[in-house]
Amino acid sequence: MIAKKDAEPKEVQEWLTTTEGFLQAYTEVDEKPTSLGSYQLGFLQQRSKFRAVEKARGVGFSFICAAGGLARAHIRKDYTAIFVSMNLEEAVEKIRYANLLYETIPLKWRKKKVVDNKTSLEFEDSAGHYRSRLISHPCKDPRGKHKADVYLDEFAHYGAKQHAIYVAAVPIVSRGEGQLTIGSTPLTVGDLFHDIMHEEHRKYPMFSRQSVPWWHCGEFTTDVARAIAEAPGMETEARVLAFGKPTLVDIFRTMEADDFKQEYELSYNDESQT
Repeated sequence: MIAKKDAEPKEVQEWLTTTEGFLQAYTEVDEKPTSLGSYQLGFLQQRSKFRAVEKARGVGFSFICAAGGLARAHIRKDYTAIFVSMNLEEAVEKIRYANLLYETIPLKWRKKKVVDNKTSLEFEDSAGHYRSRLISHPCKDPRGKHKADVYLDEFAHYGAKQHAIYVAAVPIVSRGEGQLTIGSTPLTVGDLFHDIMHEEHRKYPMFSRQSVPWWHCGEFTTDVARAIAEAPGMETEARVLAFGKPTLVDIFRTMEADDFKQEYELSYNDESQT
C-alpha cells in the first residue's frame, strides 16, 4: 500500500489507496494533475471480476487501462497486469503510457523500476521483497500466468484469435482479485464481443457492461453533461452538429455515415444485411 499521511482525514487516506485516487493525486498528464472523465472514473471504480466496455475510437481506453495497471502496481505489494493488444505497436504503446505516468509520480510514492523494456515493466517495493509487473502482449493467448488482471483491448478486432484468447484469459482471473476486462470498438453482429456486450445467447451474465460513445468524452464534446442527456435521442448528424467539437465535425463530414457510426457511435456491422 502507499504510505498514508497522518494529518489527512480518513476519507482522503482511503481515497489515496484507490486506483482513481492514486492517479489523480500522484500522476500528471501534460504537466497537470491527471484529470479523469466520468466514464473513466466509472471504469476504474467497477469492481466486477468480469468487465466489458464498448467504446468509441479515441476516448482513451488504452490509456486508462495502462494507467489503472500502473496505479495498482504501486498500491498493491504483489501485482500483475497483462495487456493483450491487436498488434505489437499497440502493445508497446501501453507500456509507453505507463512509463510516462510513472515518471511523474513523486519519488516518495514511486516504487523502484527494476525491469523496463518495450513490452514489460517491473517494480520492486522499498524492502525488495515484492515485485509488481505490467506485461503487454501483441495478439496472442495470455497463458502461463495466474492471479493477474487481464485487459483485452480492441477485442472485436482479434479476428480468428478472438475465441482462443478469451479461453486462455478467463482462467487467469479465476483465483485471487484478478479482473478480466474486455474492451473494443464494435465490429460485427454475432461475434464474441457482440455476444458478451449484448448477451444474445445468455451465456455471459457475470459481465458488467459499459458503453462509451463519443459524446461521453470531453475531447470530442462541447458540453458533456448536456450531450449525455440529449444526444441519445438525436440522429447522428444532428448530435454531431449540436455537441461535436470542430475536429469531430470534420471527421463526420469526411467519413461514410455507417463507418462513422461504427467507429464513434457503437454501431455493429450486420453482415446478414449485406
